[in-house]
Amino acid sequence: MTIAAIRQAAPRLFRAVDDVDFRYDPPTDPVRRRMLKRLLADCREYEPVVPPARIARRPDSPHPFHQLYITFYEGMRATALIENYSFAYAWTGDRRWLAAAKRWLAAVCRWEHCDAIEEHFYTANRHMHALAVALDLLERELSVAEEQRVVECLAGLMRRWWPEVDGQRDNPAGGHHAIVDNGHFGTAAMALLGRVDEASSWLEAVVHRARAALMPNGCGKDGEACDGVGFWGYENFWRLQLADALLNVTGIDLYREFPATFSRPLRWAGYHVAEYARARRNGEKGEMAIGRREEGLWHVSPALLRLAQMGGDGRLVDLALSDSRLGGLLRFGMGVKGSTAECIVAYGPYAILFCDPKFRARPQAPVGTAHLFRNSANGPQEAVIRRGGLVLIGRFDPKGRGHGCSHTDLYWRGERVFWEIGSRDSQPFGGGTRLAVGGQDESITSVTALRRDGGCDRFRVEGRRTRQEYWVVGDNPPVLVMAARMKDRGVERVAERGGSFVRTDGADYLQYDGGYFNPDAGKLTFGVRLHESMKGNREERILFHAGCGHGCFRGNEFAVGFLGDGRLSFRAVSQQWRVVQASLTKTTLRPGRWYQITARWGGLNDPQGRPFIELSVGDARVRVSGAKAFGMVRPAGAGPMDRPKTFYCRPNTSITFGAAVQVSGTGVACDIREIDLVCVRRKRLRVDFIECLGPETGSGPLVWKLTPPAARRVSGGCATVGGIRQPMVLRAAYPEGLELSREEVPYAPSGFAASSLKWFRQEAFETGTRLLAEAGEAKAVALVVADAKASVEVGAQGNGFEVRVGRRTYHFAVKASGKDVLSLDH
Repeated sequence: MTIAAIRQAAPRLFRAVDDVDFRYDPPTDPVRRRMLKRLLADCREYEPVVPPARIARRPDSPHPFHQLYITFYEGMRATALIENYSFAYAWTGDRRWLAAAKRWLAAVCRWEHCDAIEEHFYTANRHMHALAVALDLLERELSVAEEQRVVECLAGLMRRWWPEVDGQRDNPAGGHHAIVDNGHFGTAAMALLGRVDEASSWLEAVVHRARAALMPNGCGKDGEACDGVGFWGYENFWRLQLADALLNVTGIDLYREFPATFSRPLRWAGYHVAEYARARRNGEKGEMAIGRREEGLWHVSPALLRLAQMGGDGRLVDLALSDSRLGGLLRFGMGVKGSTAECIVAYGPYAILFCDPKFRARPQAPVGTAHLFRNSANGPQEAVIRRGGLVLIGRFDPKGRGHGCSHTDLYWRGERVFWEIGSRDSQPFGGGTRLAVGGQDESITSVTALRRDGGCDRFRVEGRRTRQEYWVVGDNPPVLVMAARMKDRGVERVAERGGSFVRTDGADYLQYDGGYFNPDAGKLTFGVRLHESMKGNREERILFHAGCGHGCFRGNEFAVGFLGDGRLSFRAVSQQWRVVQASLTKTTLRPGRWYQITARWGGLNDPQGRPFIELSVGDARVRVSGAKAFGMVRPAGAGPMDRPKTFYCRPNTSITFGAAVQVSGTGVACDIREIDLVCVRRKRLRVDFIECLGPETGSGPLVWKLTPPAARRVSGGCATVGGIRQPMVLRAAYPEGLELSREEVPYAPSGFAASSLKWFRQEAFETGTRLLAEAGEAKAVALVVADAKASVEVGAQGNGFEVRVGRRTYHFAVKASGKDVLSLDH
């Protein structure tokens, strides 16, 4: 299929909703004039910034993905500034913005685009988009030599990455990376139609992928973002850009072909609005509860504005337009060490293009009080309850493969009550409001039920070690009740002739403090007796584990077990997802017999090291060693992600025996004896199970970690939390005598690039506040959160507690067993 342009003259990629002739006349309506004013203010602020002569190289950095993020943030900054300056010139004709755009254009064309620097399509496609926009808007102002240089650079980038696009054209993924990669590549292909012969073929591949996946699989059935809540604004923003450019240049109308892709996200958005009790001085009416520490509305407002206009939703249009930053750059406020670039996105020009001054609202169905959003059977989940100004959002990741982990967000009349903080003990995740058992966060959990019963809404959550419930009762004011109970253990100590051992049920596992483990070098020996054969088993079954998640998605993992092919193996995964595995191909562990397993490793996390991993059972031994095996030597025919890198691997979890840390479905029903872990610069862990399980932590203590933006008047079992304008009171409800303690948590960033991140906003480094509700010897804990201005009392009552709100009393019983944690007697 050959795709031709229906519009030949530039500009042709993007236009305002009422600019059918692509004239780019300055807006005259007050709303878009304010947006343009903000755009120009950003142009002036960044005008003194000088493009770097080259992109810095950090080929052997100890930080995860350091080179990738240096290049990525440089690319994000250059792209955003080229877009901002180009659009500013198009609307104003001010040649200072033309000069600024040309300055950054020349820099991008001058930079080296090679595997050593630009190792990921995710960066290259940003450059493609920027060059395409500049070609389209500045065509008449570029000299022949300048235009040729831009076209050659753009075409070179696209030829380099074309195999990636062509090879993925039937990939069903429609999430963030998919729409960014293909959307920007497609926009660039449209800019080159008539200039480069391959452009039509390039565009055809993108249109094929759009129709096959990007549009039909672009969101969940209720409008959820494919890659999790934090990506809702971005996924929709890039999707709108591609659909607009295709319609303008080729006449292909993805809006008509896939209307649900652009209407479903409004359902999700409606449930995530946290409205202020009163509009603020800057006019903002509320927040979008998308899980970010900074203002959520800022990250979604352009896409929300456009989608809400299309859906006729006046409430959401008003919310988007109330964003006081609309028209300006989206500033993440962060960069990475070794670069001066701040991660920014040119939201402003597109907000102006998206805004329809003649919008008229249409009647909308009311938003419900509760909803469960499931992106897919195993993907991120959100349980949302909205009652009387309270917005409770539980975010859960059943498989631990999303971009975050389990966390509870709470808003009261638009003000944050719980949010995420940066904490070392949670990395690579953010430190949020969640439970921990024995020092290990319940980071991988799933929603099993959401119920709506007239006067209350509630949802139940299953963790590896806990069962949790969240209730919201009443309306004026609503009251949140959070309760959790530890599950019964599935491990038991057994004594027999010749010694003692631990028997696991195939679900539970032994858990020990991660401080015993050193990924640099060590030796682990333990005995195992299987209850069933693993031969031919295609699922991963873990005997020893350290790391968050399993497999290569998160990296930083050590695992001994049956890793998908029924063979006993030892796997190490680096922080950059390099997988090294040693497998015993001719050794079968038979059920009912004891085997001694020994795993050794060394030379890791050292640029000068001699890395190896080794696995042995009896006389059988396998060893993988050497720089080549560990990715420290570039192999022939390697791609950009395969450049030499030191094998850094640093798990930040407990260590477990019998299953993977936190991951369900990975357990082995077996007996375990005589654990002996010896690591360099660590205390030895030796457990013979003769008298006990040793320093095992899987039985507690049970602790609820709560992370409010501020905690005031913390005393006994009570604290004031949340915003100054709309405070809430947090009360300990169960067990009787439960007290809250407070700790200040030094800032530590989350994310793949955590250790290399730096911040441009001082407040980003602020110490976080954490409240701890530790159950002690009790197996259950319950907390109540309510409006601090209301008359709310909490008191013990038998095997439970009661909550009195005004004249209304709620009696909760704490269940010792069964699926329910609480029962309510009105």
